[in-house]
Amino acid sequence: MRCPNSGIIPIGKENYRLLTEKECWHLMCFDDEDFNAAEKEHPRRRDFLNGTLYHQAGNSIVVDVLEAIFDVLLSSEQPNDFIQETHGQLRWIC
Repeated sequence: MRCPNSGIIPIGKENYRLLTEKECWHLMCFDDEDFNAAEKEHPRRRDFLNGTLYHQAGNSIVVDVLEAIFDVLLSSEQPNDFIQETHGQLRWIC
């Protein structure tokens, strides 16, 4: 079973538990309000995992990480041959 494939937490003597959907969302820096809104749109069935909520967390990127990537790409210290600004918008040049 691949849901969830986000990880397990050992709890002693060969016992473990899966990360919950909400824990996965928190790891991606979403707050409870974001999670609750998504869960309202994709409610879980009692005693079942919600693959949609795991999937949505797994397809996201932490905003701080994305901002750090753009900071490096757009830094004036390094020449940038791959990004061009046009009319206030950035675009990749490949």
